Amino acid sequence: MLFKKNGLNLFLRCYEKYPAILLLDNSLSARFSVFIGSSSEKNKETDNNFKNTAKINALSAFTGYSLGYYPNTRTNIQLSTSHVISQSKFDDDSRSMNFQSMLSADLYYYFSPNFRLAGYCGIMYSPTRSKGNEGFYSNRNNFSASFNIRWCLYSIDTKHQIC
Repeated sequence: MLFKKNGLNLFLRCYEKYPAILLLDNSLSARFSVFIGSSSEKNKETDNNFKNTAKINALSAFTGYSLGYYPNTRTNIQLSTSHVISQSKFDDDSRSMNFQSMLSADLYYYFSPNFRLAGYCGIMYSPTRSKGNEGFYSNRNNFSASFNIRWCLYSIDTKHQIC
């Protein structure tokens, strides 16, 4: 099943990064967005065109904080937390409210200006509460964790990266 959203998305974003002390820096970000539009879907095996399924009005707010630690010129450790709350209302009077909370850590080690090793570890908790058009309520609690390690090669001349 393929999904597509059409509409107007307005958002306001604020980002601030400032040093705390010589080896630490702080980053703070916030975003508020409004989406007015429609959602379409199609089954890629049976449908040729997208079918309009619902009109959507949605609000969301995001906050995030990050603490960066730079023990030497080759190493960067980033600890981050973020939270998102969103509410959607559909044309059939059904509603959905989502909350997402995430905690993550990133580690970068630069062997040279062209070669970097990156590691990531994160956990996320996301409860959802929905009210259907027939008055029933649905509650879901999602928890996920992820971990990855990757290497990246950079071309200084063209500013491209291969990860």
